[in-house]
Amino acid sequence: MRAGLVIVLGLTAGCYSYFPLTTATPDPGTAVTVKLTDAGARELERTLGTEVFLINGRYVSADERGFALSVASVESRGGDRHMWSGEAVTVPMADIASVDVRRLAKTRTILLASVGVASVAVTTMAFALTGGGTPQGSVNRPPPQ
Repeated sequence: MRAGLVIVLGLTAGCYSYFPLTTATPDPGTAVTVKLTDAGARELERTLGTEVFLINGRYVSADERGFALSVASVESRGGDRHMWSGEAVTVPMADIASVDVRRLAKTRTILLASVGVASVAVTTMAFALTGGGTPQGSVNRPPPQ
């Protein structure tokens, strides 16, 4: 039962990678990373913090003002990462250098799942071969008194 649960959790977790956005806008709710231009980082400094150049979050919508995001975290040029709680931020299109979307990395996920299944199979076989517990045909009797 536990092995089955581990396999299901492993398959649903998967491996993800970020790929450049290939459409005009992603689907609402899609995990995105927005890289800011230098001018955009300066313009949004009061909203995002100093030297922020990456915004991680979920795409909400786009309009004439820019990309509306639900921000999960921001990263500065110095390597600092600051967690957010889904606050809404609109990033003007002129301030965006690039947008990457999070997608399932199928090959890596299949490889990870295969390794997990093989590990469970090998562990199960190892315990079956070494045995355990009481040998067949013997009965646990209380010691004579």
